[in-house]
Amino acid sequence: MSGGWRTNFPLSTISDVKVQFRYRLDHAANYEMDEYSEILLSVDSTLRATSGNDYIAKVTGDGQGGSLQSTGWQLADIPIHDLAIGSHDITIGGYNNKKTFTDEFTDIYIDDVTVVVTTLPPSTSSTSTTSTSTTTSPASVTRGPYLQIGTPTSMSIKWRTDIAKSSRVAYGTTLSNLFNCVTETNITTDHEITVTGLVADTEYFYSIGTLLLDLAGNDTNHTFVSAPNIGQSKPTRIWVLGDSGTADANAAAVRDSYTTFTGTTRTDIWLMLGDNAYDSGTDNEYQAAVFDMYPSILRRTPLWPTLGNHDGFTADSSTESGPYYDIFSLPRDGQAGGLASGTEAYYSFDYANIHFICLESYETDRSTNGTMLTWLQNDLSQTLQDWIIAFWHHPPYSKGSHDSDNEIELMEMRENAIPILEAGGVDLVLTGHSHAYERSFYLHAHYGHSSTLETNSMVIDEGDGRPGADGAYTRTTSTGTVYVVAGSSGELEPPYHGLDHPAMFLSFAELGSLVVDVDDETLDATFIDDQGAIRDSFSIIHVPPPPAPGFNFSDTHQTVHVTMTIAPLSNDAVVLNWNGISGAVYSIYQSTNLLCDWPGTLVSNAISDTTSPMSLRVSTNHVAPAAFYTIGVDEP
Repeated sequence: MSGGWRTNFPLSTISDVKVQFRYRLDHAANYEMDEYSEILLSVDSTLRATSGNDYIAKVTGDGQGGSLQSTGWQLADIPIHDLAIGSHDITIGGYNNKKTFTDEFTDIYIDDVTVVVTTLPPSTSSTSTTSTSTTTSPASVTRGPYLQIGTPTSMSIKWRTDIAKSSRVAYGTTLSNLFNCVTETNITTDHEITVTGLVADTEYFYSIGTLLLDLAGNDTNHTFVSAPNIGQSKPTRIWVLGDSGTADANAAAVRDSYTTFTGTTRTDIWLMLGDNAYDSGTDNEYQAAVFDMYPSILRRTPLWPTLGNHDGFTADSSTESGPYYDIFSLPRDGQAGGLASGTEAYYSFDYANIHFICLESYETDRSTNGTMLTWLQNDLSQTLQDWIIAFWHHPPYSKGSHDSDNEIELMEMRENAIPILEAGGVDLVLTGHSHAYERSFYLHAHYGHSSTLETNSMVIDEGDGRPGADGAYTRTTSTGTVYVVAGSSGELEPPYHGLDHPAMFLSFAELGSLVVDVDDETLDATFIDDQGAIRDSFSIIHVPPPPAPGFNFSDTHQTVHVTMTIAPLSNDAVVLNWNGISGAVYSIYQSTNLLCDWPGTLVSNAISDTTSPMSLRVSTNHVAPAAFYTIGVDEP
């Protein structure tokens, strides 16, 4: 026998035993006719079976190179008589007599093992018996299912069972067609299955269970929609909860008010801003504050959290250990878009035309040359998304239950992270920690104490950001960011530090959550209180910049094709090659941010098209770590 599943059981008297289990034996198509595989049952090192065999099931190669051979799922029911008093060992495993080629394989699946014991009376000649049974009970789902790391082509599904079992997810685009299946034979109570090969922006139904038994799902409550292709513009709804981990009536009221507000509109993205489970982020506290509080949305929408200080009491970001890191699976390898961070403490991901950045403001080094902020700079330099939304726990600006002028985490995130984010074109920053709602003006370059705010230079727009009133905040070639503290999804915490930070347009202490809707070039944000009332709203609109003078991109002429390569003799120059238009004159511009700086810096002009293809070497003085090049055409 090679490997297998093992257990033991005690007998206090001589007994008859039945060993029952489900099994499946798969045998590769390439086995020869003298090669076979078996499922074996051993009790106390003695093989047990029926019908005079020493195996439970056997599959022999056909030598024809046909399709895979399989027993399919079968039930074994093996009686064993007169087992002695004492401890007995059971092993269920497999055997393969030989293989000729490396592509020959045997797979054995075992599930739902049950041992039924019939205790014999003192006189074994008597026909009367007394029956008891020792069984492995069917598993129950005690947590989830919940969704993680949703991408256009994959989704991770996690759940917990009360006893260790195998794992299976069945899924399909209709309830009657859950024929796609991913399994894991390892026995565990904390299950995770990643389904791949999904079609982007498509609804899937799913079920979870063991290899043979559905435990939950296969209904309209267990469904998800795969993410749209990265860069695709699609109406996107984002739900934002901050400091929601109270597991009480306050959190439930905030949840219910959002449920009523969103109605039948699907929640695409769900963010938690830290302090997700009070008081210390233990596993039991997460069960009450997250899994028992939000079961419906957990099984339909991927949750993207950040670590708060209360979560950090039982977690360690440097080792990625503790309940927070055990519970959540986060894209440390860049598998959801963005640059791989190499850690689950901070990460980025893309959804539609939005780039999300999660930072860790509690335990991780917040210095400008530290690993996290170095990664942040590199991540921002590589994204091509229309929108950038960043989130973490400690707010850069607050006069709520915490004061950003006096607390080191808040100060360092403002002084060190905000300049990098603003240089990278961040549109919206979401934080919690302070148990209030605070929303800034349209800001730029306020990195110091609250008293240093310069309204004329740092407040890009002093209006309310509301269409129909002062008007939405607009971005063309200028920069600007809105900062929101949304830390009141679980509790209010007076006394406050005035709720009067000068960078804030609006501040108040009310329970609620934030809803962000992004559609093409418009972002709308709405704060919903625990009674369902709208207490604040604002919009940001991206306005395309006007063409530079002399540019003409008329489609009546040949499209200009541009490709970039590194000069073969140097790493500090870029060569631009393009197919030109006869008689045209070109101007070359370079930009590191097409949204905020278009067309960019002029690096060469008045290039006449005398031959095609065209070629231009851009010298080291103009090369940036990541750059976009615009070919301006003065057509003949």
